[in-house]
Amino acid sequence: MLKRFLRLTLLPLAALTACAPTVATANPSTISPAAETAVSTAFPSLPSTVTAQPATNPLPSETPFALVLSSTPSPGWGDQTKTSGCVVLGALPDPACTPGDVFPGATREQVCTSGYSSSVRDVTEIEKEEVYAECGIFMHASGEYEVDHLVPLEIGGSNDPSNLWPEAAEPKPGFHEKDQVEDFLHDQVCDGAITLVQAQEEIAANWLAVYETLPGAINPLPQFAPASSSTQPAEPTLAEPTASGTGFRLDLLSSPVLRGASASAAIQTAAGAACSIQYTTPSGNRSTAEGLVPETADANGVCTWTWRIGISTRPGTGTVTIMANGVAQSFPIVVQ
Repeated sequence: MLKRFLRLTLLPLAALTACAPTVATANPSTISPAAETAVSTAFPSLPSTVTAQPATNPLPSETPFALVLSSTPSPGWGDQTKTSGCVVLGALPDPACTPGDVFPGATREQVCTSGYSSSVRDVTEIEKEEVYAECGIFMHASGEYEVDHLVPLEIGGSNDPSNLWPEAAEPKPGFHEKDQVEDFLHDQVCDGAITLVQAQEEIAANWLAVYETLPGAINPLPQFAPASSSTQPAEPTLAEPTASGTGFRLDLLSSPVLRGASASAAIQTAAGAACSIQYTTPSGNRSTAEGLVPETADANGVCTWTWRIGISTRPGTGTVTIMANGVAQSFPIVVQ
């Protein structure tokens, strides 16, 4: 809460004058021995950073407490490098503004207990307006957006601003479809099919990639790019086919591409030409993803490839090298 208080005090003076928020600090509540026993019984694996407070949303068992977990980020979580000028990438947040964050002490046993999400939910209306302002949204219709948790509370996500962004309902898939992903991953964790950490990482990397695997998903999924970005690759220099039929022309290369999504490349060369492709990740590792195989140009001289970018790939600029008809050419590919 200190982090949120400090950020709120830095809002422009005009905004503070208009909203005139009053920030109050509540005194810690005294917890009875009975309540402490109830906490230990309901959540036996609670870390030392968890404290018990009188419930505003009691669990179904009517136990008189609600959980408040520490929002100290684990390594790799909560690294918010921008708090203004955020660009929503369609159904995905700006990764610099919303990298995602989790309660580091949350366990599978906790999130799979009925009532857990409501017991830890803590986002004020003032904080929601701040999230909208980060993306330049100052007016919106009811139901047009939802201030969403990138990593949902039901799989251990936190209320930290680095885990929040304004997600639109339209065009689909939007926040209603993300709800399906959240329920699916929660069930997978509670059924023991995947670990809590795996679920958190998958939805933070690219929830659309998970959604695409669900029955009834809206296809094809759009590939979103930011309206403006300093990480956009330079226009590649293309190796045009010569009069003698050597070389090729690059017709398609997915860039930027999201972690967990599919990337595609297509070239135009001579019919029957041998074509091959190599993708080097931003970390400098040569990918062995399925789909990166040699091809033979069809009767129209076209070679195409599609492969998946791993969800654990480090964001940055990688390289795609294509060899066809006696010419090799490298092109930048941005991974977000």
